[in-house]
Amino acid sequence: MAVVLIATIGNRDVQVTDRSRLPEAMREVWTPARTLGEEILAHPERYSDALSFPIVAPVVRWLLDEEGVSKDELYVHLFATDQPQADTPEDEWQKDTVAYARVTKQHLIAGMPGLTAPGQQALAKKRVFVHTIATNPARYRAVHDVLTRELQAISCHVKPEDRVYLEVTGGTPAITSMMTVARSDAFGMQAQCLYKERDQATPDVIGILDRFRERQARATLRDQLELHAYTSALATFRAGPGMIVKDVDRQATVERLLIYVERRLAFDFGRARQALREAGQLAPPEMQPRISRLRREFADRDRAALLAELIHSTRIKYELGHYADFTQRLFRFQEAAFRGLAVRMGMQCSDVVGKYVDLDWVRGVPGLQAHLASRKASDGRPNPIHVDDRPLNRVSLAAIVGFFTQSDPAWSRQQMVVDDLLRLSSVSDLRNRGLAGHGFEGIGRPDLEEAFGEPPESIVPHLKRIYERIFGEPVGESPYDEANALILGLVDR
Repeated sequence: MAVVLIATIGNRDVQVTDRSRLPEAMREVWTPARTLGEEILAHPERYSDALSFPIVAPVVRWLLDEEGVSKDELYVHLFATDQPQADTPEDEWQKDTVAYARVTKQHLIAGMPGLTAPGQQALAKKRVFVHTIATNPARYRAVHDVLTRELQAISCHVKPEDRVYLEVTGGTPAITSMMTVARSDAFGMQAQCLYKERDQATPDVIGILDRFRERQARATLRDQLELHAYTSALATFRAGPGMIVKDVDRQATVERLLIYVERRLAFDFGRARQALREAGQLAPPEMQPRISRLRREFADRDRAALLAELIHSTRIKYELGHYADFTQRLFRFQEAAFRGLAVRMGMQCSDVVGKYVDLDWVRGVPGLQAHLASRKASDGRPNPIHVDDRPLNRVSLAAIVGFFTQSDPAWSRQQMVVDDLLRLSSVSDLRNRGLAGHGFEGIGRPDLEEAFGEPPESIVPHLKRIYERIFGEPVGESPYDEANALILGLVDR
């Protein structure tokens, strides 16, 4: 196992404890970090026992003594500023800390006050590295880009079992904050953040990285729920449930609710009901009435409820760009709507599941058998409907419904619904091109628009109008949006 310490070097991270050793012009005035650092580097013997490292030395000592890290495990990466002189005002260039980082590296190797006994080596040369930030240290975006590149390079050499520490006491606000962000991207939860007050002997482990990752995880989950990308949302939650919800019982409730809504969108109603039942048993008391109501509404699904479910799920598939699944649901909506109308008009079937029409019923309806036999294709050629030995489908159901709307005044008012349903045929037929049908072709928005004759955004509103004309009431609120609200109500803020 290796232990990686990444430390930012600021303007006060190297100090001369005996200022009499400085050149006379530097003794009574504040000296910029670059000037002082280069003075120390130029005269190492003069300052070897007159330096202190108030941040790095205690942090390294803490790792060695308190955390049980050996010198043979530890790698130290020092980050310092080094702006290009030609492009930087002199006073700002003098503030760069690269010389301090090099002084710190020398003493981590040769021996450092507060870390090693005189003459005792601290770390091997190959274990200490200096990284420079060659940009304006006050520009957050530029600093972030540099740190991201450097930390990603370091992360390539870090194994999952290694430990990573980030010391962010020194440096500008842009450096310390962007170091935290870049560190999170490079190492995730593997990194621990350290901060040392100057009057403390040891650093504190602070949870800023944990909090950042928690906010990131919760934001990702919210985005996935908004998109109704439930499989991804479930994977996000299972990757770190404690980052999203602290309470263990609430974690279990969120997971069950995610399973419920993911299975519901897949029309796997049996497993969805089971997950919802389990969620109700685990949910906090204030949420149980809402889950109980959902369970009651979800228990028995009549034809109206199933068609409403299809409309809500069809909208989701369209918004996700899953156009093959979208056309598959349109196909099913059209068939189910025609079937529902046919049943209301008196159609009888010979089997329990309604796969075949009852031929005695067909013969008993005056004119129906002749109507089915005389059907013509769109080009005028004969195309009779055969129901004696074939399962009912969209075409045969539409023909039966059309017979009643054309021959029975009691049903003529449903002709507008029939026309609206038939208008979906060209879009539903796209299903046969894709994997859900008989082919391997893709389906895109232009295909939907060409088939429907209007922008595809108007298809779902068209379905809702059909539903209202059939059942005399609106589709209602989306159960998926309600599930999202339940889940987000359990997620930590």
